[in-house]
Amino acid sequence: MSLPAVVFLVVGLATAAILVVLAFGLLGHVKALGRAVTALSREAEPLVAEIREQGERAQARAIEIQRRQERLRTERERIRTRRERTAKRRRRRSPARG
Repeated sequence: MSLPAVVFLVVGLATAAILVVLAFGLLGHVKALGRAVTALSREAEPLVAEIREQGERAQARAIEIQRRQERLRTERERIRTRRERTAKRRRRRSPARG
């Protein structure tokens, strides 16, 4: 075997060994990342549930406010209509001035 072939073989084997080591290292980091994500998910779950509950309560409150606003708007229209009718009656009953 020639010297360049031996050098290429050694460099190739060394590169392959380094790549295997890097792959195992990467696999270890992936496992650690998976455990960290799982732990974070477990820790964040109660907070997410609380935020979801608060959102549902806020939505229910917003709906109630919207309904109340609609009732007030209806009541205001009813009062306005009543005032207009009363004003018309008064104009009809009062003698013409002039």
